[in-house]
Amino acid sequence: MSNKPRDYFPEHAADLPQIEYLPDLFEFFDGTRVKSPQGWIERREELRDLMQYYLYGYMHETPESASRFRALSEAEKEERTVEFSFPGMPQPFKIRPEALVEVTDRGVTAGITLDAFRVPQYGVDTEYRAPYPAVICVGSLSEAQQNTLLQNGYAYIAMNTGSVYSDGGNNPRTGAYCELYPYVAGDYEFD
Repeated sequence: MSNKPRDYFPEHAADLPQIEYLPDLFEFFDGTRVKSPQGWIERREELRDLMQYYLYGYMHETPESASRFRALSEAEKEERTVEFSFPGMPQPFKIRPEALVEVTDRGVTAGITLDAFRVPQYGVDTEYRAPYPAVICVGSLSEAQQNTLLQNGYAYIAMNTGSVYSDGGNNPRTGAYCELYPYVAGDYEFD
């Protein structure tokens, strides 16, 4: 995938047309309409390019062999425990992570925190064996919801998105992605 906009994208987001309504997702940028399943695939690519070029940036491809999952030791869990709060919550709560996905690319290693990683129990009265289908949750689920997943043969993973890439109001550019691919204004191919 090229990191340059398609010919019909303005170079700068400020030059995109201003509209007062939701855009028609089935209309290509050249004004033609999606008329087939293949056409939707092409339009989806066009929208993806638009979002990556103007908003999210293009993601580096990391070799699958460069990722490693590991459970955290008790000391690491304690060290990585953070206090968290949301506006309007009566009091903050602690998040104590359970596992880490370590990603290595170009000699740099960064960790993505998993706040929960649970798999169904295998025993005499159950039929579940690995590999398990998994539900990955941003945030968390209640204990009852987690148990429902586990009782039906699903693994449960709660992921801390901030450990991948910060999304705070002041965007401090923290998280594993920023550790692997540091941001340099005006000099960063994947900005």
